[in-house]
Amino acid sequence: MEDVYEEFGFGETRPEALREPRYVLLLGDATYDYKDYLGTGVVSRVPALLVKTSYLWTASDPTLAAVNGDDILPDLALGRLPAANGEELRAMVAKILAFEESQTLESAPLALVTDNPDEAGDFVANAEEIAAGVLAGRDVRKLHLTELGTSAMRQRIVETFDSGASLVSYIGHGGIHLWANENLFNTGGVASLAPQPKQPLLLTLNCLNGYFHFPYFNSLAEEILKAQGKGAVAAFSPSGLSLDAPAHQFHKLLLEEIFNHPHPRLGDAVLAAQGAYATTGSFPELLTIYHLFGDPAMTIR
Repeated sequence: MEDVYEEFGFGETRPEALREPRYVLLLGDATYDYKDYLGTGVVSRVPALLVKTSYLWTASDPTLAAVNGDDILPDLALGRLPAANGEELRAMVAKILAFEESQTLESAPLALVTDNPDEAGDFVANAEEIAAGVLAGRDVRKLHLTELGTSAMRQRIVETFDSGASLVSYIGHGGIHLWANENLFNTGGVASLAPQPKQPLLLTLNCLNGYFHFPYFNSLAEEILKAQGKGAVAAFSPSGLSLDAPAHQFHKLLLEEIFNHPHPRLGDAVLAAQGAYATTGSFPELLTIYHLFGDPAMTIR
């Protein structure tokens, strides 16, 4: 509390200081089984708020940040480091510090990874539009399952992380622990990644990669965030079922804020993208299910 007063209350013990922070970081994992009826032994270090979406009940940290009015638009830049213990927390914090001490997101290639197009969406077309639009003129590496095939795609995904990409976006189908029906990348594969001095920002425009409150195993977003010295420094992933067209719109808006606006911190870019997405009127539920796993106050430039 003394630190809050010092930073936001001019050193005075005033309740107004509590209303001033722009960034909120939740430190701790969660489970939907609050009282451990399932006997897994998993503890809700920072409990997740469960909400009913169109398809399932799921966790919604962004709803905790919707404090102004009755709408679902977050009013604070909120993120979570889903650490189950001190060792996991130290690993995530070390990656954040290393990222902030390195060069900007512009210093390494960006990767767009896509699933096969199907009735759910043309994921390849989404990536091509992004590469030619919001990311035009940048070093963008495109990994399309339609071109590479399953085996080569798996290898290229690992190489993308190992080579030090600054951003990895996955567009396609997903589950709690994997990418695509072909199982292109999963929680088990995170251990095979090589340590890197700086890890990328990960965006997964799919389903359930951010279902962090599952008590039986880590979601892919969690696993890749908790990996020591490798994986990702932060992840923007859904805790529920996503839809391609609105997710594509959200993706473009987030990349626009990250790369083409002078936001100094990751949370500023996410908050701006959430506001921009809300004005589109497109499937508002995405504002509820897409989580920032990472520190919203992490500097990105």
